[in-house]
Order: sequence, then C-alpha cells, then structure tokens
Amino acid sequence: MGKIIIDEIEGSLDYTGYLWLSNEVEPKYKTEDIKELFKSKLKSNDEPVFIIEGQLFHQDGDQSFSLSIKYADGEYLVYKNEVSSELLKLENGKELIRKDEKGKVIQVVRRKDYLSNRMDERWLKFLQYWEAKPDENCNNMPVLTLTKNVFIGFKK
Repeated sequence: MGKIIIDEIEGSLDYTGYLWLSNEVEPKYKTEDIKELFKSKLKSNDEPVFIIEGQLFHQDGDQSFSLSIKYADGEYLVYKNEVSSELLKLENGKELIRKDEKGKVIQVVRRKDYLSNRMDERWLKFLQYWEAKPDENCNNMPVLTLTKNVFIGFKK
C-alpha cells in the first residue's frame, strides 16, 4: 500500500505490536492498551501526547497488514503494508527470492527477528524487503538495496 494518515488507522482492530508515547518511558504492547489509546484519541489533560514510534500488525484470516508509525518534525509518518500469508510462513533468517522473466533477482524478502529493549525481552519479527536498484558506484548495475522493514508481530 504505502503512506497513509494517522486518522486512517482503525483503532478498534486487534493489533499485535507496540506504541511508544511521548509521555512514557517504555512502549505499550498489550492489545487492550493499544485499543484504549486509540479510543482516547491520545489526549492528555496535562500535555499533548503523541506517538513517538509504533509498529502494529493485524491479521484476520488471509488478510494481514502492518503499520509503521513515526513522529518526525511535527508530523506523523505512517506506512501501511499488506503482508501475504506466504511471507508470514518464513522462519527467522529464511528468505523468499523473486525473479523476473529472465531469471534475474528483483526482490528478496528476508525474515529477521530482533530482541526488544523495553518490552520484557520479547522478540520482534520483521520482514526485510531488498530490491534490485541501479547503483552508480557499481557502473549502474542492479544492487540489492533494503527498501523497507515490515513488522509482523512478536515471536512466540
């Protein structure tokens, strides 16, 4: 999909992930806390509260999507990515390679897990998307370049 605005996030859905608020020292990662934050519209009586960073994943049957939220220079950068069930089956360190009709690699999607710092040592699962792009330092030959990291939940 791509870039969306923060108001397009459906707050009543069940999300796996976390939201780190400007007035908190650690992220909120429980589903009920995330729903409550969206219900309250992130308002505080004392000070304006905003999401510094967030990674959310929603899965409903075969439909899955990930939301990446960052607050930078006074605005939200929110990206929504659809995630296929095929990619959700990848294990840590494994990858799916996509080639064009001539057999050249055009995209590699690799599963990578990271240990969290402030969420009870939970493991965060991501899909790294690498795409072949011309590189001027390599005589404009295609080079695999990391184009996005997509959060797909916590490791169980």
